[in-house]
Amino acid sequence: MKSLFVALTALFFFVNAQAQTTNTTTTTTTKTKTTTKAKSSTPKDYFKMSEAGIMMAVKGGITTTMSVDVMLKNGIVIKSDGNVIMKDGRKVKLAAGQTIDAKGHITTPKAKKKATS
Repeated sequence: MKSLFVALTALFFFVNAQAQTTNTTTTTTTKTKTTTKAKSSTPKDYFKMSEAGIMMAVKGGITTTMSVDVMLKNGIVIKSDGNVIMKDGRKVKLAAGQTIDAKGHITTPKAKKKATS
């Protein structure tokens, strides 16, 4: 019985010593642009290309300038420069005044009619 106890103790120390050895691995990291996911798909949330060519995000009625790319829940990526990459890989450039909602629907504003005097 004493020899069995000594053998089990030796085995225990051997296994613990093996578990503590470290394996050296090399990892390579690449720098990528941050992409955030849209959290809400309410009708109030959308993205707009301003008349000045600046991409704007409207969340809950608050408008801010887009500084990072946004990935929608459905996989569409809206870039801060106004380019949109659709799920199928097509690229669309938003024109001034165009909007895209959180579901990926692009709308173009209707042209205002000039008043005649």
